[in-house]
Amino acid sequence: MSVSDGVGSVFGIKRSKDNETRGNMATFKSIWAGFKASPEYQPLKTQYDQMDGVSDIIGLSWDNLSETVGNQLDAALSDYIGKSHVDWTAASIGAYLTQVKHDDDIDGTQFLVEGPVVVGEPYCTYLARTKQINAKPDEISKVMAEIKKESPEAGSLPKFLLALFSTPVETEGFMDDDDDFDDDDFDDVDFWDNSDLDSDDDFVPSVDLGQDGSSMTEDDFDDDPSTRVNRDPKLPMWQPSRLLRVNLQYSRLMKIYQERPEWQNRPEVVTADFMQNVVETLLVIGYNRYRKLPRSWTKHMLVEIMTGDFVADRLYSQEEYAAIGPMLTDLIGIVGSEQMMKPNKVAQLQRYIQAAAAEMVEAAKDPNNYSVDKKMILKIQAAGVDLNDDDSINNYVTDHKNDISSEYENGFPITAAVFDDPEQLAKLIDFYSPDQERDYLNPDAHIETFEGRSWHRKDAIKAHRFAVELGFRAYLDQQQKHPENTARVSDYVESFEFYLGRAYDCNLLQPEELTTEALEETMSLEYGPGSVVDGAEQQRVVQRIKLDDMDKLIVMVDMLEMYATLPKQRAQALRQVVRDEKLRLHKRLGMDATPAFRKKKKRKRPKKNRRNKR
Repeated sequence: MSVSDGVGSVFGIKRSKDNETRGNMATFKSIWAGFKASPEYQPLKTQYDQMDGVSDIIGLSWDNLSETVGNQLDAALSDYIGKSHVDWTAASIGAYLTQVKHDDDIDGTQFLVEGPVVVGEPYCTYLARTKQINAKPDEISKVMAEIKKESPEAGSLPKFLLALFSTPVETEGFMDDDDDFDDDDFDDVDFWDNSDLDSDDDFVPSVDLGQDGSSMTEDDFDDDPSTRVNRDPKLPMWQPSRLLRVNLQYSRLMKIYQERPEWQNRPEVVTADFMQNVVETLLVIGYNRYRKLPRSWTKHMLVEIMTGDFVADRLYSQEEYAAIGPMLTDLIGIVGSEQMMKPNKVAQLQRYIQAAAAEMVEAAKDPNNYSVDKKMILKIQAAGVDLNDDDSINNYVTDHKNDISSEYENGFPITAAVFDDPEQLAKLIDFYSPDQERDYLNPDAHIETFEGRSWHRKDAIKAHRFAVELGFRAYLDQQQKHPENTARVSDYVESFEFYLGRAYDCNLLQPEELTTEALEETMSLEYGPGSVVDGAEQQRVVQRIKLDDMDKLIVMVDMLEMYATLPKQRAQALRQVVRDEKLRLHKRLGMDATPAFRKKKKRKRPKKNRRNKR
């Protein structure tokens, strides 16, 4: 089990902006369960089962294979169209498939178009018939007919299986030795500091074919930064079909391993699910981060993943850590015995695994190597909470919310020294960022042009990350000036990232370019006439939240003037805008003005009266 498997997000520190909305949506697994029981699902299953020997060769049932492909399709459509299925229309589904076909023509990867159509047609038809998407079944049929007219092979199950499995295993990560990188190729590629890491679309659904035949959904990776795709231009192009094929092949190899005598001599802690979890982690992170398939795994890569990700985030016992090395060594031996990897490569890879495993076992003994998430989860577990019971976890977190939040942030303290350490600063920005999935990069989250300026991905990342850094500076500044009233680090960060991030998203302004117009627009955003917040009471709640932000915004302007070359005159104008908004909020909430405002009014009236008398 990993820290990201549904538990880490309960702390609220790393949750993405749309997690609450996503929590109200039907999960892919629940939708797929209904689809499997539908008349749309059965014909393909029957056709697959009647293809003599296919399931034995592939090593997968149609339930397993179709769910894997369906999961990828559902995630891809969600990214392309919108998170909610109700946003899907026949036209938007057709547009996605047309784009897929275009990618297919360029890439030559047949699976790109065949899988989505073979599985997508009955799946989308089911969604339309059950009114889960904004389309009718005949509209889906018409769209699919157009796609199949242009690409006849797209609707063929045999062609799909041929495209998926006919590529020799040697070209997918086993025997060929034409790898362009050697063992030191990635020493200078820092995954954590790479500003080119993508967001929501970079969480690839994995293939988790355990004993129950279930498959993971994209939600399993939502809060797991280790599985993000590294978009460093030094690396080869990321191709999900390659990862899928190797994942499926290794699922088959693990089944072979479980039928061998060696499996009977394994330690008790090594179960089929445990092995699947370990191997899957290596495959996904190895490919997504390093673009390495098993034939090109290096000692450097294995050490980084096994002593880093495994120790920091995986909830393995000491016995399980000790069993990982021998288990992987045996599995690679099976790969060799199946003649899927050259003997010299098998021996080399086994040496790498054994060396990395030895370092991992030692690192796992030191709790200082655990992530804050893992420490918290182990603490909850030690309190007797069942980690498989979401209600019990939520109750514990609710009862200990303040203690957990404080301890959570104490795990990543902000000190003045972090500004002299770019690597540590980058990691802290990643940790505290309110939008860890970088939803602000999605096309519907920003404008493309504004008053002659154009949106650029690097500029968006720069603005949002600087806002977080500025929140750190504000926290340290206020802690020194007003230690008794200083808010938490995350409070400053969330406010600064919201206002300065939106200044770029909506006006294409960097923090030092912030204008009074842009700030006023953001301040009025959530409680104006067109507010998405319904009801007077909800409006008041939002207004109180905004009122709490006003003091932080004054600090934000101070920090911009100190650290972002904001002109003094504009800083004064921005402060006045914030003060005016604070007074307006006080009045709308029926509250008295602050003492500062009252004092100003008392000083001005006598002067004006004296001038009038003269």
